[in-house]
Amino acid sequence: MKFDAIFFDNDGILVETDDLFFQACKTLLKDLVGYELSRERYSDHILMRGEGFLEILSHYGYTEDHEDELRKKRTDIYLDLLRKGVSPIPEVESTLQKLHKKLPLGVVTAAQQAEFEIIHSQLGLLPYFDFIVHRDDVVHSKPHPEGYLLAAERAKVSPENCLVIEDSPRGIAAAQAAGMTCWCIPTEQTKQMDISAADQILDSISELPTRLKL
Repeated sequence: MKFDAIFFDNDGILVETDDLFFQACKTLLKDLVGYELSRERYSDHILMRGEGFLEILSHYGYTEDHEDELRKKRTDIYLDLLRKGVSPIPEVESTLQKLHKKLPLGVVTAAQQAEFEIIHSQLGLLPYFDFIVHRDDVVHSKPHPEGYLLAAERAKVSPENCLVIEDSPRGIAAAQAAGMTCWCIPTEQTKQMDISAADQILDSISELPTRLKL
C-alpha cells in the first residue's frame, strides 16, 4: 500500500527516554517516602497496566488532591535529566534522510512541548519533519485518536492513507482509532506488552525505506 504521510511517535521511536522517565519516577518516590521503585514494578504497574506513581503513593497518605503537585515535581526531575543528555534511537537519522521530502513526515507525541524541545535541541532531527503535534496541542492524549487526526489535518491527507510508527499498545490504539495503518517497533519494555493489534511489527526503524519501496 502506498501512503500519503508518515507520523512518528517520539519516545521509544525517535529517542531513548524511557530510562530517564523511570529514573524520574524512582527519584520522586525515594525522596518523598523512601520507596525503592524497581524496574520490574515500573514496567508492570506504570507501563503495562497504566497505573501511575500516585497509586503507589496512595499507600502513604497521598491523594488525588496532591496529583498536580506530584506531577510537577516529577516533571522537574525529568526535565533536569533530559538536559543532561538524551540519545537518538540507532539508525533514526539515516532513515529520516531517506524518507525526507518523499512524503510528509510528522511527529505525534504525548510529550509536553517543553520536554520535547529540550530533547530535540540536542539532536538535530527536527528539520526532517514537516510539523509536530505535542501533548499541548490536543485535549486528549493517546490512546485517544485526536493527535493523529490533527496530524492528518495538518498534512492535508486522509487518515486512511496515513502510516503511523509506534512502539506501544496505547499508541497503536490511538493510530487505529484514527483509521490509520500502524506499524510497531517495540522497545525492550514494550516487547513485554500485547502489541499484536499492530498491522506490522518491525525490528528496526531502518526497515522503513525498504518496506515502503522508497
